[in-house]
Amino acid sequence: MRQSVFFFLFLFTLSLSAQQLAKEYIDVVYFVGGGSYEGTILEYKYGDKVVFVNEVGDLKEFDWVDIKRVNFRLDKDRLQELSIPSRTNDQQEATSLEELDKAFIPSRKTRHQLTGAISLGRNSSSRFGPSTTIGGSFGYHLIRQVAFLNVGLGLDVSLMSQTRGENVGAGTLQLEVPIGKKKLRPFFRFETGPTYPFGSLSTEDEVSDRKVTVLYHPSIGVEFAPPKDGWGSLVFDLGYRFLDSRFTVTTFTLDVVERNIQYRRLVLRGGIRF
Repeated sequence: MRQSVFFFLFLFTLSLSAQQLAKEYIDVVYFVGGGSYEGTILEYKYGDKVVFVNEVGDLKEFDWVDIKRVNFRLDKDRLQELSIPSRTNDQQEATSLEELDKAFIPSRKTRHQLTGAISLGRNSSSRFGPSTTIGGSFGYHLIRQVAFLNVGLGLDVSLMSQTRGENVGAGTLQLEVPIGKKKLRPFFRFETGPTYPFGSLSTEDEVSDRKVTVLYHPSIGVEFAPPKDGWGSLVFDLGYRFLDSRFTVTTFTLDVVERNIQYRRLVLRGGIRF
């Protein structure tokens, strides 16, 4: 039984090989008076006739009395035609994949940067709430490499104190000095720009006047560069934000008070650059 199965598999494999090789050969009929005709045999009746079809699809019928012999030969042109399309299809598929990958890789020199941060600070006076305050911020910048620097321009919106509801908006300039060109790239960053307090306080005081001040934010961080032929990197930095928020409030007793709040915040920030 096992020998029969092996014999059947051998015949099946042999037939598949024959079908593959048949594409590389062409049928030829040789005539008694000389000459020949090439094509593919459609019908073969021994002692009667042979019907051929050529490459363009024309049918030819030959009587048996005019035929000297019929056999086949290897057609090198057909063999080349069979091998070239397979290579061409592979090349086209590889080219399509390369073009698809490149389509997702931006070629622009200016990159977008989206960041989010959490900040921690301490109050010097208990009249401004708990001794430890928590805040947060969100920023967007356009980053472009200029010489050895990464220069960014953008906007920053910060909640400086969750207890008092003090908000600050800023237009900022980022100057970043990357160290090395490896996948893990440390950097020094300095951020500065004008700020403006906005929104209502969580107290009964009413803000009647606001002033523009300047923030300073030095930090150190690291950029996780994308893999080869990839795009989009992750950035993280840790630093201090120095900011004086100045505004005038009118209390519920109608007293006018000038406030100058000095924010000194430890800021942990993370984002994506693409």
